[in-house]
Amino acid sequence: MLAKGLQSANIAHKCAALPRLNNANSFSAREAREFHLGSEDVYSKRGVVIMLDDGSFVRPEIVRTDRRLAYKNRWMSVWEDQVIFPDGSVGIYGCVDKPDFALIVPFDGSGFYLVEQFRYPVEGRYWEFPQGSLESAPDLDVHEVAKQELREETGLSAKSLEVVGKLYEAYGFSNQGFSVFLATELTQRKSNPEVSEMGMTCRRFEPNEVWDLIRDGRLKDAPSIAALALVSRHLGITAI
Repeated sequence: MLAKGLQSANIAHKCAALPRLNNANSFSAREAREFHLGSEDVYSKRGVVIMLDDGSFVRPEIVRTDRRLAYKNRWMSVWEDQVIFPDGSVGIYGCVDKPDFALIVPFDGSGFYLVEQFRYPVEGRYWEFPQGSLESAPDLDVHEVAKQELREETGLSAKSLEVVGKLYEAYGFSNQGFSVFLATELTQRKSNPEVSEMGMTCRRFEPNEVWDLIRDGRLKDAPSIAALALVSRHLGITAI
């Protein structure tokens, strides 16, 4: 559990004043008392500490002491955090808070289905696997999200949707994760893309053709490439 003093405004000042005797990652409650660190304080020889349920103290990697909402829309929240680093120094950290999404790899037994669309931030059209989240229904089961995104973007429905892994998209600045689904036993229906996805095309590729897209710079979506690796290993497909 976090000790109660974590949010106090003068944490950084008190941390800086503490003696730095060594580089220990943890110390006992007895040592904490020697440095006058009560159980409701959050200081250490080298920064902030966390008191565990067994009474011992450990030093976390980075501790947030304050948070300011810098920007928000229906798709994301951007935060500026005041933090204390392991050595006791203070700084800021920018974090993008976005809902998790589903990424679907449709496989018909010998080939994959991908979609190509224009991606505004990078001003280009690229291939990727179908993916998305439902901002209007954030509590919807991720399997249902996967079914809907697959149908909207490709017109495909899958009798089998298997989760083969869960990854983070860009955890250096965002907490957004995604579940990778392998979709098999496919049936073709009519696609129904959203307004922002107008102009999207869907096409089937042999496995070696997908790797060629990556080599040629026509598939640059990192989650899609990671998903391809996961699914290829799962299916026993070797890159050519």
